[in-house]
Amino acid sequence: MTGPMIKHEVVIVGAGFGGLTMAAELKQAGVQNFLILESGPDVGGVWRENIYPGCSCDVPAHLYSFAFDPYRDAHVRYPDQQAILTYMREVTDRNGLRPHLRCDTAVIAADYSDTDRTWTLTTTTGELIRTDAVVWALGQLHRPAIPQLRGAQTFSGRAFHSARWDHTADLSGQIAVVGTGSSAAQMIPELARIAAGVTVYQRSPSWVLPKPAASFGPISRWALTHVPGLHGLYREGIYRAADMVLAPIMRAGWSARPAELLARAHLRRQVRDRKLCAELTPDYRIGEKRILLDNGYFPALTEPHVELVTDRIERLTPDGIRTVDGTERRADVIVWATGFHAREFSPECRLRAVAGWTCTTSGGVRVVPPPSTGSRYEAFRIST
Repeated sequence: MTGPMIKHEVVIVGAGFGGLTMAAELKQAGVQNFLILESGPDVGGVWRENIYPGCSCDVPAHLYSFAFDPYRDAHVRYPDQQAILTYMREVTDRNGLRPHLRCDTAVIAADYSDTDRTWTLTTTTGELIRTDAVVWALGQLHRPAIPQLRGAQTFSGRAFHSARWDHTADLSGQIAVVGTGSSAAQMIPELARIAAGVTVYQRSPSWVLPKPAASFGPISRWALTHVPGLHGLYREGIYRAADMVLAPIMRAGWSARPAELLARAHLRRQVRDRKLCAELTPDYRIGEKRILLDNGYFPALTEPHVELVTDRIERLTPDGIRTVDGTERRADVIVWATGFHAREFSPECRLRAVAGWTCTTSGGVRVVPPPSTGSRYEAFRIST
């Protein structure tokens, strides 16, 4: 089924932070004939997909916001997932982007014509859309990475990824959380409050730094409310501080050692058990993996009904998870907090570009050349 051919100057694929920013910039540049295609039911991207308990951002919202419509709340420094999603929806409406948005519409094929130098996009609705330019604003945190473990089909309970949260699951029993990254650190304290038991399976520990208070204090609230321009100055200050202090950590620069000492002190202050403290101490340099900002994760792991398991998982069983040491631990629900295929930025569709070169979704990347050799081409990584 195909619909009428529609022509646009620009088509943006994805309505997360990147896609909405591109749309706003186009409007500011005087471009009105553009379209935003979103495969989901609304804007939001990662903040629409990730709705697990405790989901929030570890970057202050004054910095983690649109430059063209910045966050200006004088009370909350770190809003939760729902508040961030609400902010994105309000920005969409406030800036007149909603009329350009088409939801529940994914692109399944993109064909480029050398003749008229336009792209023809085929969507899941059967519509054909012609455009001069395509902007793939797909992000990287929407393709869940779930480990392929033996016995996965035999598990009799519920199992789901943190980004595909099952709100019908009963979380009052024994919960297994596989992974100890950012999502796990946020959800484990929430799960520990309602579950009879929580077992956390750790492959490698994370460096964790203390997180500032989620809300501003009374003096800061007053200043942000009454001092003109302070929101912008605060945003600029966070940006400069991150550039001068946090960025060098990733390069083993001057701030790496102080950050490591702070992380070790944070761990020792919150975890008094020496064995658990040792298991939570990374054996790699700080900055080599994502650093977590969190105050509730370590205390949750010290609760008597929460267990940290560092042995590798051997297989799933009908009643739970068995590790390589032969121990089987019961689980009613397994939550895969195992991250995403974050290196894959390419669209999940067929791309046919210059001179007939084609990329197909056949188990990865497959480039099919045209009859004559020597033609230029562009290769895209495609996920099935």
